[in-house]
Amino acid sequence: MNALEIPDAGTVLLDGHPVRAEAPGIDAVRAEVGMVFQHFHLFPHLTTLQNVMLAPVQVKGTPIGEAEALARRLLDRVGVGDKAGCIPDMLSGA
Repeated sequence: MNALEIPDAGTVLLDGHPVRAEAPGIDAVRAEVGMVFQHFHLFPHLTTLQNVMLAPVQVKGTPIGEAEALARRLLDRVGVGDKAGCIPDMLSGA
């Protein structure tokens, strides 16, 4: 689905429907599906808030104000709203 690996067997299903790289509308599917790497890397020169806002603004074209509001809600949801202005080196576990 994310095209990081090319499968040599099997089928990928999304909501019970097969997903193939050449399927019509695959770009729309990819725009709505998120992915988290086990060892993720944040941009070190951006704040936590800016890192979270990046994909909605750059990939989906979300207006900056809307992306910021969403990013703040998401940071609050996972309990790090108070870290919005921190760069990654300032976060626990960095």
